[in-house]
Amino acid sequence: MKRVFWICALVGALACSRGTAGETGPTGPQGPPGERGAQGTEGPAGAMGPNGDKGDKGDPGLTTVVAGAGLTGDGTQAAPLTLAALSSRPSSTGVYAPGPSPTGMLTRLRNSAVLAPGGSGAWDSTGVYGGTVVKVGNTYRMYYSGHNGSNWAGVGLATSTDGLNWNKHASNPIVPRGTGSAWDNTSVFGAWVVSDGSTWYLFYQGNNSIGLATSSDGISFTKNPSSPVLVPTSGWDLGSINATSVTYESGTFTMWYSAGDSTERIGRATSLDGTNWTRDAANPILSPGSGWESSQVGRPSVIRIGRMYYMFYGGYDGTSWRVGLATSWDGSSWTKLGSNPVWQIAPGTYMSMYIYPGGILIEGDRLWAWFSGHDGARYSVGAAAMDLQ
Repeated sequence: MKRVFWICALVGALACSRGTAGETGPTGPQGPPGERGAQGTEGPAGAMGPNGDKGDKGDPGLTTVVAGAGLTGDGTQAAPLTLAALSSRPSSTGVYAPGPSPTGMLTRLRNSAVLAPGGSGAWDSTGVYGGTVVKVGNTYRMYYSGHNGSNWAGVGLATSTDGLNWNKHASNPIVPRGTGSAWDNTSVFGAWVVSDGSTWYLFYQGNNSIGLATSSDGISFTKNPSSPVLVPTSGWDLGSINATSVTYESGTFTMWYSAGDSTERIGRATSLDGTNWTRDAANPILSPGSGWESSQVGRPSVIRIGRMYYMFYGGYDGTSWRVGLATSWDGSSWTKLGSNPVWQIAPGTYMSMYIYPGGILIEGDRLWAWFSGHDGARYSVGAAAMDLQ
């Protein structure tokens, strides 16, 4: 069988077109275990091109390249947001199974926030900052950070049946700020959760380092005594490590994190147990560019779909944070989308000054994207989505 490749430009494309049939390419290797889908149908090989490949042996779960679009703050479409080679969706355990591909536009679902700060005196009274979102049974879980007016006070849990209307857990914060001389006694910020099928791992920033808490049910967490598990060094990540994004695949944890002193960049590290980490020799793997991201880049949110990784990341120009997109085949070498940023701030709204990426979830016929916005006084969480087929 021959694989059919559909080609979309990464810049400005809103629809895909089929390349001219070319010579049949050589038989390719069998697809990796665990990603088998329906048998592909016979078709001509695509022509060679700058973004193409010769046709090879079709394996289950044929990849399709589809383009979407980003949002401006007022809900109008901005620069195209391209999502390529989408043939799989993540499960709650981090194992990837065949699934649908997006065909529509990423659309903000509400003009108002879907998760707002608590009332006066609450542990999250002046800010909520979104992290991982997972679905367990019929319930969505959002792990988020709360600010009390003085510091980031811990990690909270909110639940929802529709991804838009959220109820905060009565026991919040489920991972509180440390007390006494604890290493995380000043602040606890960020909430990235993965599961290996039996244990839930929650990574967070405590003061200027990364800590770990674990749970058997994803609700009651115990801080790992080995924390902090990743600390600043004397190199490019001197000063602070924060805002992590973590995946768990084939027994390996991979963490993307923000770090730096005066200039924030993004690094990568891997671990077999969640406590002992090896930094990527290529660090920093993403650095500031020009224009909207000329000052800093950080706050990564990474998802692997099919064979490709997608990173939504924050870019800062000295005035505002916006969101860009980068893609990678190996999680280490990244290519930024030429039409970045894909998400914009919106004057006069809860995201009038800053907007940051948060949880990304593919479920059934929908790709969800939750993001955090800041209006100059407090943080809130919003939601967007893209229809799938």
